[in-house]
Amino acid sequence: MDISPEIRLKRFLHITSETNVYSSGCRSFQNYFKTELVPSLTELIDDGKEDFVLNTIKTINEEKSSCYIEASLYILSEMAKNAKIRQKTLDVAKLLCKNAESFIIFIKLSIEPKPRVGFGRSFRKFIQEWYLSKDYLPLAEIIGAMNRYRGWRHSDIIKLAHIKCEDPAKAASFKFATYGAEEMKKQYGTIEGCEKVVSYLCTVETYRKKKDPTEVAEKIESYMLGKEHISTALLNDKKVWLALLRQMPVIQVLDHIQYMNKRKLFRGTRSWDAVFVDTLVEALTRPGAKKNDVTVNKVFKTLINYENAARIKLELASKLKQLSKKPPVICPDVVQALIKLMDIMYEKVKPTGKKYYIAIESSQDMDKRRCQTSRYTMLVEAAALIAHYFYRTEENVKIVTFNDSDIKPFPITREATVKQVIENLKAANGNEIANKKVDGNIVTEVQEEMTKEEEDFDVCIIVKSMLSVNTLSGHTIGQDNNNKTRYVVCNLCGTFPKNIRPPDLPNLLFLFGFDEKICEVISSFASGSF
Repeated sequence: MDISPEIRLKRFLHITSETNVYSSGCRSFQNYFKTELVPSLTELIDDGKEDFVLNTIKTINEEKSSCYIEASLYILSEMAKNAKIRQKTLDVAKLLCKNAESFIIFIKLSIEPKPRVGFGRSFRKFIQEWYLSKDYLPLAEIIGAMNRYRGWRHSDIIKLAHIKCEDPAKAASFKFATYGAEEMKKQYGTIEGCEKVVSYLCTVETYRKKKDPTEVAEKIESYMLGKEHISTALLNDKKVWLALLRQMPVIQVLDHIQYMNKRKLFRGTRSWDAVFVDTLVEALTRPGAKKNDVTVNKVFKTLINYENAARIKLELASKLKQLSKKPPVICPDVVQALIKLMDIMYEKVKPTGKKYYIAIESSQDMDKRRCQTSRYTMLVEAAALIAHYFYRTEENVKIVTFNDSDIKPFPITREATVKQVIENLKAANGNEIANKKVDGNIVTEVQEEMTKEEEDFDVCIIVKSMLSVNTLSGHTIGQDNNNKTRYVVCNLCGTFPKNIRPPDLPNLLFLFGFDEKICEVISSFASGSF
């Protein structure tokens, strides 16, 4: 079946692929963002449908239906290379470049791949307006915080754009970026209105080189400095981390729990360090903490990594007959704080309003094998999150488990925690061996069982340990109920075979592996965003 370029472009903007296959894991620019991988963009622009592309990107940005803002930024960077549509493309890019990270990614994607966007008047104006739209103190914080990101510095961009500014408070930040603290202090140190900027940026420059943890910890709290402002040599010190945790955004706390655990910062001499653990718990759950970019999946993956990483590493070391230390004990207070944070994030999930039928494989493989691209997550844990996520956020959800012999309902309540769902799935797996049936036949049986229900389901999610895509050819998956039902087939511990093309239908999505974006991808697909 031929898929229209409009649908293929929406797929790319949501899952960085024009096919109906989502491969979990990170997205390297070299492998995913190439013009030959997005032929739909060329087709649409050649047909004069550039407004459709720009409006689609704006809609995705407003609805926040895509987990990959890089895909939208890449499409805009390619369109900006066309002089006829450059200005309106840059106008849309302004809407997406809300923070320094997305701004630098857009600049990188516009300049590095050849042919690149030239530094003409419109592009220089875009860069200048982005910087000058910030107030003088936020601008100083942006320039002082980010020394380098994705290989680019603010000084590189400022020099290329030849930014000129009449406001001395903002000009001081540009001077700091391009010539350093000393030159900035000489030129702007005595000018009225620049005192706060000069003082802040000089402090940033000074404390990047400081080695005294007590002194640095004091400045972190008084100047609201972040992890990026201090020497990495100080990141083994508890005083420094205590100061950082009191103001660190939740997303950064989640990213560094494993780092802190590995260095045993949670531990005191003989037991838990109560002050450190309490500070960490408060950083995760305090009401006023910044929770931008935090999702249920992100919290869950942090929780599972915290609980499993050390144990799995020890098991691997034992298999290789290598000497290994005893894994650190898991702190129950941290676990409870992460579960509480999951509940907080569930409240922010916008339901799709669809009817879901979720079928989960029941076998020993689910207990014993680990997910592709998530090496510390067991299959049963990933399946439990999918079940828990949609049962918690949607009104109408039917969950069943299947094996070679039968399909039966799975007991779950809305009050159940994700840990309880994991235990219930493990109990359901029991002594079941891995499925021996052809994958296509299993899918057909799940479809037939679903049609026996009294009501029609909008979305069918099939969760398996392994999936042979070539066995699905000839089966009617995605072609029943007048193509109204959307099908999602999850292959948790497999990779997509490059030499096999799965059935490509608008209402069919294949997921390979497991990552922190998988539930959001399913929700976007279920709601018809792509």
